[in-house]
Amino acid sequence: MKILVVSPNLPYPADDGGRIRIFNLIKFLSTRHEVTLLCFAWEHTGETGNIAEMERHCSRVVAVPRKFNLTAKISTRLRHLLNFFSPVPWMVKFLESGEMKKKLKELLEKGGFDIVQLEYGYMALYADVVRKAVVPGKKPAIVVDEHNVEWALKFRISGNRSAGSRALERFYQWYEGARFLAWEKKKAPLIDSHLFVSAADAKIQEEKIPGIKAATAPNGVDTQYLTPSPGKMNEAPGLLFLGNMAWLPNEDAALYFAGDIFPEIKKKYPEMVFYIAGKGSSPAVKKLSEDRNIKVPGYVGDVREYYGKNVILVVPMRIGGGTRLKIVEAMSSGVPVVSTSVGCEGLAVKHGENILIADTPGAFALAVFEMIENARLREDICSGGRMLAQELYDWRSVVKTIEKVYSAILR
Repeated sequence: MKILVVSPNLPYPADDGGRIRIFNLIKFLSTRHEVTLLCFAWEHTGETGNIAEMERHCSRVVAVPRKFNLTAKISTRLRHLLNFFSPVPWMVKFLESGEMKKKLKELLEKGGFDIVQLEYGYMALYADVVRKAVVPGKKPAIVVDEHNVEWALKFRISGNRSAGSRALERFYQWYEGARFLAWEKKKAPLIDSHLFVSAADAKIQEEKIPGIKAATAPNGVDTQYLTPSPGKMNEAPGLLFLGNMAWLPNEDAALYFAGDIFPEIKKKYPEMVFYIAGKGSSPAVKKLSEDRNIKVPGYVGDVREYYGKNVILVVPMRIGGGTRLKIVEAMSSGVPVVSTSVGCEGLAVKHGENILIADTPGAFALAVFEMIENARLREDICSGGRMLAQELYDWRSVVKTIEKVYSAILR
């Protein structure tokens, strides 16, 4: 098949959940199919310098440069304010680009694509271009890869007082969610299939937009790349939270754990270290490093640097959507996981078999104690997690699932 992937960013380096998913889907699809990537390349983050890495996996990479200098920031702020009175969600307006439409139209007119896959729900703004393009032969099918149910995520954030304590912020999140849901309902007839990362996400969307064509393709992990590290149990144990700290649900989780859970853990284990690793740390997260037991190293080039340590991955999420790539990556690496129910929702995990689940600060601290002190339990959790990652979440099997979706809609 000839597949055109349209992404809001260059998916390399694969250093956050969205990029990890897009990069690996392209990487493993390209072993059997011809994949072209059309994406924005944000100059202020240096993405334009990473195009060559994607060319290793794509037959062609077409990057549309986007600037975010001072002039662009001022313009964006003004557009954001004016957009408040529009029925179009802000993220959709932000990513709308005449140059992107032009490049997409040019690629389509050359013909031959079987599938156009739009990454993230808001990139469905380009579905109209695909439908209207004059192409030789049969028009390609449109697939939207829904990393999250965006409107539901906004509603969750609006309902969480701790994550956005100001009433105006919570109202705006609700308003943006309502706009996004209404906008998605209008776009739904243009889409041949929606890929959701969990059956739970698919159900949420189907309840609000009846009749959409939904399929499930979970987030995954390369189980041949992330493997258990021998000998690490000789080290003193530590706690790890890993993620893109610029994403509000991750920031909230880090602050919640540091403020409400970690103090109880330190009472019993005064030398315990809590690592908050990932790009985009806010001033509030960086300030946590004033505690000698909390380390905020920032950007992580290779997650094996931390998964190779004697750590317990903590996932104290209180808001979120989709599924946590950090959990399946940790499981593949033989790292034990303690999570809230929100943190692991959508994954086929079982408490006591491959993960420990706790939803209050006290219960979470007790679960961490149990993981540290019960060697047999920890060993069982680690082996159970590794088995689950291999059986259900390897990218190779995820891609086979997606290929079946492609074949069904092209039939």
